Amino acid sequence: MKKALLLAAIAAFACGGVKAQIITTDPPILTQSSKNITITYHADDEASNKALANLPSSTAVYAHVGLITDKSSSSSDWKYAPTWGDNAPKYKLTYKSASTYQLTISDFKSYFNTNASDGEKVKKLAFVFRTADNSKEGKTASGGDILVEVFEDGYNMTLTSNVTGGLATKGSSIRLSIATTEASSINLSMNGKPVASQNNATSLSHTYKFDNTGNYEFVATARNAAGETVTRSLTVCVPGNSTPANYPGGTPKMGAVANADGSVTFCIAAPGKKDAIVVGAWDDYAVLDSRVMKYQDYQGNRSFWTTVSGLA
Repeated sequence: MKKALLLAAIAAFACGGVKAQIITTDPPILTQSSKNITITYHADDEASNKALANLPSSTAVYAHVGLITDKSSSSSDWKYAPTWGDNAPKYKLTYKSASTYQLTISDFKSYFNTNASDGEKVKKLAFVFRTADNSKEGKTASGGDILVEVFEDGYNMTLTSNVTGGLATKGSSIRLSIATTEASSINLSMNGKPVASQNNATSLSHTYKFDNTGNYEFVATARNAAGETVTRSLTVCVPGNSTPANYPGGTPKMGAVANADGSVTFCIAAPGKKDAIVVGAWDDYAVLDSRVMKYQDYQGNRSFWTTVSGLA
């Protein structure tokens, strides 16, 4: 293999938020031609930074909102966004209840004055929420932009869950939500085994409990009356615990160490952590239970390590 860059995630594993996502929409699936869109912002969602949670109802909250289109160079290249700090009425959210706000978008072309009808395609809605004086900003838990996918017109389906980051704990549950743009036969499977179905419906919800560690692949398939089929999938890792084992050779060496047999041993010090998993380019950055690291306590530090075979 080519030399791979390493992304190591160190954490005490925990399952995700109390809501399905920071933003929910009506209609639940947004398309290029959606009209009268209601955006509901859940400021207290576990996936958000909660900077705007539990504010007094008298505190004005605004949306800094733009579009990611097929002309954007990346997911951070916003198009048609207002000047930062624009407090025009169209960007002001309506307070609905504690930590819950709503915004209405008539349609993409008129609200953003886009060239969508000229062939430019909307890929995502991008948000940062803020107070009127810009002193507080509502973003994702990691400080990123909040993105909502926009589909092309036609038959579509979404599959979402309340688990963030692709990680959950043994004994926890995942809430899966499926939505379609028209009445469909909807089927949900887990690792190839059917777990739920619904006929002539536009939605299906299902709760699944993780009784064991491992990787769980959920696949949703929907078929409409015309025979069109759409499939979506998501994978959740329920990792086991890191176990004690001496680092090869006895003394932990931080970073990546190439071995004579073509394998690489990765090691990182993480005092105070209980478990660790390595997420690498060689796995296409998939979070896998098989990549849970071992640990060795050495000179007052806890070092996590694992050996991956077949790396250049």
